Amino acid sequence: MWPLVDRRKSKRYPVSWQAVLQAAFQGEKATLEVAVVDVSLGGARLETPSLQMGPRHVMADHPERLELEILLPAGLFTAPVQIRWTRYLEDLRKFHVGVSFEDLPGSSLAVLKEELSAVARAS
Repeated sequence: MWPLVDRRKSKRYPVSWQAVLQAAFQGEKATLEVAVVDVSLGGARLETPSLQMGPRHVMADHPERLELEILLPAGLFTAPVQIRWTRYLEDLRKFHVGVSFEDLPGSSLAVLKEELSAVARAS
């Protein structure tokens, strides 16, 4: 248990990207604007002041599908995601949400790899 060992398969990079989380609830679609605060090839950490999508709650109402959409200089990144964890940060008054990318399309993988390469060169 101690010391903590990072078991991530892919290196995480700190970023500041604006994104949209889209959800499908029994035929209804809802969106939530989020910030991507770190990202890897396997997933991301999102930051948002609320988990409400209109009258729906992204955790309690169990959406049928969640998709993350980010417009990046390299192109449009879209991927189905699954929420792995959530945490409320009292000092920031925001939620952090850990998501994993599920069935990442090849075109989105190429966009993400290009952006991560640029982030790595800049740091």
